[in-house]
Order: sequence, then C-alpha cells, then structure tokens
Amino acid sequence: MDYLAAAGRLTAWGQSLKVKGLARFAHHRKDDGTGLTGPNGYSRFTAGEIAAHIRQSKGSLDKELSDAVLLWNWLPKTMAAMEAGIIDLPRATAIAQGAYGLPDDVLAAYEEKVLPGAENILRESLQARIRRAREKLHPESITVRHERQMEGRGVSFFPQDDGMAELYVRTSADTALLIYNVLQAHAKNLKTADETRTLAQLRADVLADLLLDTPEHAYQSGRTTLADGTGGDEVCGSCGRGPGPITVGGNITASVAVTIPLATAAGISIEPGYLAGYGPIPPETARNLAALAKSWLPVLIDERGEAVAIAKEMRHPPEWLKRMIRLRDETCRGPGCIINSRHCEIDHTVAWADGGKTELINLAPYCKPDHISKHEGGWHTTQEENGVLRHQGKSGHTYTSYPDGTWIRHGVQPPPEPPPDPFAEPTPPPF
Repeated sequence: MDYLAAAGRLTAWGQSLKVKGLARFAHHRKDDGTGLTGPNGYSRFTAGEIAAHIRQSKGSLDKELSDAVLLWNWLPKTMAAMEAGIIDLPRATAIAQGAYGLPDDVLAAYEEKVLPGAENILRESLQARIRRAREKLHPESITVRHERQMEGRGVSFFPQDDGMAELYVRTSADTALLIYNVLQAHAKNLKTADETRTLAQLRADVLADLLLDTPEHAYQSGRTTLADGTGGDEVCGSCGRGPGPITVGGNITASVAVTIPLATAAGISIEPGYLAGYGPIPPETARNLAALAKSWLPVLIDERGEAVAIAKEMRHPPEWLKRMIRLRDETCRGPGCIINSRHCEIDHTVAWADGGKTELINLAPYCKPDHISKHEGGWHTTQEENGVLRHQGKSGHTYTSYPDGTWIRHGVQPPPEPPPDPFAEPTPPPF
C-alpha cells in the first residue's frame, strides 16, 4: 500500500514535467504582432504544433495547454504541490478549471481556499469545494453566470464499442439531479427479490421506457409482445433479461434537498441556495424548488436534546433523524466513496446489538458495498463529535473521515496484540 502511494507521488511529479513543458512552449509562442494570438496569450496554432510532435489529438492537447498556462502563471502553489508529488494532475486540473473567469487579483485567495488538504479528498469532493470558493470570490452573481451557462445546455451522443453508446445531458444542476433521483426511485421500486438487474441497469432501462414508449422499444426492454403479436417469451435483445414489462408508473416520487437562507426565501437577498449533492445554485432556482416542495419537515431539538433522547431507544432511526444525518453527510462515509447519502443505508457505528444508540453521534450513511465492507471486510470504525469517523483497515492503516468528504491517512498502527493462548506450547529458551 505504501508502494502504491509512492507510485502516485512519482506519477504526480512526472505529470508536473509535462505541465511545465507545455507552459514553457506557450511562452515562446506569445503575441508576435500577427493578430493570431488566442485568448490565453499565445498563438492559436500552438496546440496543433505540439500535438503533431507528441502524437496526441489537438482537441485534448488544446485543453491541457490552456490549463498548464494557467497553473504555471497564476497558481504557483498548486504547481509546486504537483512537483512535490502532493497532488496529481486531475486535482490540479480541477483547481485550474475552477479559476477560469475569476479576476486575476482574486486567484491567490482562490488558491488558498481550495488547495490546502486537496490531496486528502477525491477529485469530486475537491470540485464541490471549488464551486463553493468560486461562488464566494466571483464578482458576477451566480444568476448571471447560470443564465450564460444555460445557453450551452444540450444532449450529446457518443458511440462506444460492442454496440453500445453513451448519452450525455448538460443542463441545470437541479434538473439533472431531480431526473437522476426520479430514475433511482423507479429503479429501487423495481428491485424486487426476483429482479436480477442491478440498480444501474434498471435506471438505464427506466429512462429508455419513459422516453421511448413504443411497441418496438417495449420488446427491446423485455416486454413479451410486439405490435404484430411476435416476441413471445424471448429474452430481451438489449438488456439480456427475460420477458416481463418494466412498469414505471405508480406512486413514485423523488425530490432534491435545497438549503435556502431566510432572506433569500423572502426575496430580499441574492445569496445563493445550496443544493445537496452539488453546491451553490442561483437564489431564484432555490426559491422555485422551495415553492415546489409539498411539505417541510422541521426538526426542533430543545437545549436538553429531548428529541434525540426519544430516538435513542429505537432500533430504526425516524425519518427526521435520517434527514439530519443526510444533511450532515452528503455522501457515503466509506473512505473515498462519493455515493450520494440519499441512496445510502443508515448504519450504527456501534452496532445496536452491542449497545449502540440511535442518535446522531452514532449514525452515518453507507452505500450497500461499503456497509457490507464495514461489517465483513475487517474494518474497525469509531465516531466522534460532528460526524468525524476514524477507520482502521486490515493492514493497520488508519484514516480520519470528515462529513465534507475529506479523509486523511495517518499511517500504520499495529493491531492490538491477541490474548495469550493458555493451551499454547511454552516458548523454548534461546539457548
């Protein structure tokens, strides 16, 4: 494990060499008075010149070159962290991309907000941190920026191998998250004991059925007959399962969680709302989501914690307590996992059977694989105040996990010595 960590540091250092080389070459292609300079201060033909020499596509090289120039010229601490093997290229690239559009005079403050501890979180968690920092420092309101970005919404199609393809949708975060949650709700409803498809497969099949409610696609989804009466009991041609329709109707609902300041809700502030699982959203979007909510479930706890005390003696946490946990922990609390907490199971850190209580300080969300791993994979977990979890794996490596997705490795701690075996043969003397 330490070998793999060292290899990662060496890889980050190697990646920094390419970034430096790209930035240095761009420096030699600065504006020469020809009028061919691009928006980043170097010739628009620079990427093509490099791409031909290192046998890389111009499209991918063009983005790398732009990021490299930004990192080298404006984000020196991020560049130094790469050279030291502390952060890798994906994290450095995320920091660079978050800096686009920010004024030059705030880039140093931006770097100070997002870089510290970036090596201890996944790239996706770092991107969430970047969105928050960007929102605080950007001179334009998020409403203006959101409206401009919405001009680029669309759907794209990407062919893949073996008769497969990917469909990519770019739209507002609240719409995208709500669509995903609707698909997930239908998928969970269909996941019975007899259903062999995974939740991911069910989400794909549900999406297709919702959009393509035609006889031809009904057969492809596994229904039994076509419009002409053919089909019978044949196996689905696209998903490989047996006959039987995918029923996506019924009382299936899904929602998104949004935090909105009272002043924003009242329309007297432009402070953004916060979309759970994503980050800052325009205040108007937050108000619209709040208006669409069918009900609100406030959680009121007095200074003596009476509401929590009631739940302590219940094995299964009530809905309001689950909501508190999911608002505290937006993702699965397994080290390195980013599954949204709304799709996770709520687990007792100290098992109920071992005397663990049903209270905030003893509960955390885990996705199904990490939940199984926690109990059967040799992990030992303890929880402290404010949702801080400490995990120790079979290797002896320990990790501290925080609700914001940060997790820090603390090295190897030897496991506790096993109790002596009273029936073991005595150790012979060394002579």
